[in-house]
Amino acid sequence: MRTSTIGSCSLLARVGALLSPLVMMLHHSAPELVYIVILGHGTISLILSYLFLVETKGNNLDHVVVENEKNEVENDTKVDEETKFL
Repeated sequence: MRTSTIGSCSLLARVGALLSPLVMMLHHSAPELVYIVILGHGTISLILSYLFLVETKGNNLDHVVVENEKNEVENDTKVDEETKFL
């Protein structure tokens, strides 16, 4: 989970680095539009984070099991049980 989060942050940082020269070129055409673009991007990021991130305040995160990973572990256990008789 942490690895994919760090990878996502790295991806967004690279996209930001690629788009920053375009924002500066936009500044020469329409200076007020730069502020609108940055404010709009921040607002959209805030709303998406609020809607889709899970609240972890007060939870012990040492033993968190994601449902997909739990299913994979259960499937691996079933396969091991089936193959041990072969």
